[in-house]
Amino acid sequence: MISVLILLQLSLVTSFTFQPTPSRRQCCTHNNNKDGLTVATSSLHAAASNLNEDGKCKFGTKEYWDAMYNGDDPSTTSDDNKNDDGLSAEEYSWYCGYRELQPFWDMLVLAEQHDKQKDQIQVLIAGIGNDITPIQMYDDGWTNMIAFDYSESGVYRAQELFGPTRLLHNDDTNDATANDDTRATGSAKLSVADCRELPIPTGTIDATLDKGTLDAIYITGKEVFLDSVKELTRVTAENGIIVCVSAVIPQEELLGAFQNEGGSDDDCCWETVLDGGLAFADGGEATIDLGASLYSFRRR
Repeated sequence: MISVLILLQLSLVTSFTFQPTPSRRQCCTHNNNKDGLTVATSSLHAAASNLNEDGKCKFGTKEYWDAMYNGDDPSTTSDDNKNDDGLSAEEYSWYCGYRELQPFWDMLVLAEQHDKQKDQIQVLIAGIGNDITPIQMYDDGWTNMIAFDYSESGVYRAQELFGPTRLLHNDDTNDATANDDTRATGSAKLSVADCRELPIPTGTIDATLDKGTLDAIYITGKEVFLDSVKELTRVTAENGIIVCVSAVIPQEELLGAFQNEGGSDDDCCWETVLDGGLAFADGGEATIDLGASLYSFRRR
């Protein structure tokens, strides 16, 4: 059983409409037991109470994630390899698994990239860590994949989870995460990178999945968050799409970050496709099963 404890949630929508309803957002707990997946939520206030000696929320520090991915967190136990926050060094999926996300991902991405096959769509995974969702996406045909994390330990763990058959062979000795395994026969590329400065050419990404990474960035500071949105804007191709699963960033701030990118409404780079309210996939699946709010933006 994969137990997923979401520690960064500010709120979930308890009264759903198709329009933004920020006044109705409140802290709550949601449990999803499909396929043995348990999602428990807590408020950002609880997460923010976990401060390090510098007075910063530990979930916004690189040191915390390095230690977690390495299993070096002092609170990690040998029994289940989890730390006091319930995070496992082995694998951990934020908010939801691929089974819950897939209907929405397919609907949103294929609607914009209808002239391409899955393996032709350039996918970016923001914040890979030890989440197995991207691996399941790869196995589902989304093989033209780039994934990054600012924790080198997180990228090394992702390399182990992907395995050589999914990874692109890379023997560049100047690349800290080079994959020189001669067994490598895949096409996924993993990189250590800051979301504010991605090693990706401008306008080349067709679809980006953000599942909790912008949330973690947001709690480090609003300026860092806005700079990250700006960089995601730079690398996204025309008609490219961002799918964002978030439970921390206030709805109006997340929408505003994309709507204001590029200046006035007329000059905005992004069109809002999903605004965090209740939405349904083609098969009737509801976003309430994602354990967080779902947003989507299309690059103009």
